[in-house]
Amino acid sequence: MGIVVPYFQIRANAIILYGQPERHYGRRYQLPMPKLSTYSGKVTTHAQKRLMKALDLLVQRSPTRRIHNTVTGTDHYFKLNFITLTVANKKNMAMQDGHRLLLAPWLRYMRRKQGMKDYVWKGEYQKRKQIHYHVATNCYIPWPTVRWQWNQSQRRAGLLNEFAQKHRHCDPPGTDIHGMHNVQDCLSYIAKEMCKTKQNQITTKGKIWDCNRELKRDRYSDIITTRMEDLIEDAVQHGFADREVREHCTIIHTDNPLAFLTQKEKAQYQQHITA
Repeated sequence: MGIVVPYFQIRANAIILYGQPERHYGRRYQLPMPKLSTYSGKVTTHAQKRLMKALDLLVQRSPTRRIHNTVTGTDHYFKLNFITLTVANKKNMAMQDGHRLLLAPWLRYMRRKQGMKDYVWKGEYQKRKQIHYHVATNCYIPWPTVRWQWNQSQRRAGLLNEFAQKHRHCDPPGTDIHGMHNVQDCLSYIAKEMCKTKQNQITTKGKIWDCNRELKRDRYSDIITTRMEDLIEDAVQHGFADREVREHCTIIHTDNPLAFLTQKEKAQYQQHITA
């Protein structure tokens, strides 16, 4: 196998240490991600890995900032929104139809009118066998706008006729927004909701999740330097980081992975993650 070159990979709350044969030396190498040729409508192990990678990059691309809530009139810290969109109609929809008629128009409006650039969406079937969607985004969107546009999509698709006849209006409460600003909360909460293993056991045509193009790139990685090795060892010894040894890599759990990078590496990381 020859000489193995040590590499590191930056994640939102960790540094992954792994090795690659010397033939890769001189170029940035990424841990291989398996590809699927078809959509089964189920959350496979490989799909979970790709979904988690997109969510991790979303968190990395989302600095915590202070925003003004136009609904409550208050200021608070914000990093990500986790949005749930529920279909009001009881008639079951195919995943393809739900995306075409409901989700795609909603996403298009949010991109064009609200400036939503980074997002990950996931479709799933509820217990009543109706689809609903989860959307994670770093774009702050007031909840009235989220609800209004989702109901507009449902109304155009003819899914609110029964609701309107019963309630005399076309504004069902089918949306929910959960705002977050803590990195660990973002990763754990969103991953728990979007990467469930016991869902979408119904086989359906069409993809069940997607994200914007920028979240499909590889994570930032480079060759480990002696300086980084020393900093990691010192952090682990003093309790500022935790080391988890696995078969093919070592995970350094830390709240601030960028603290181990040089200024040059930080600049390269920023250029890679925001391009």
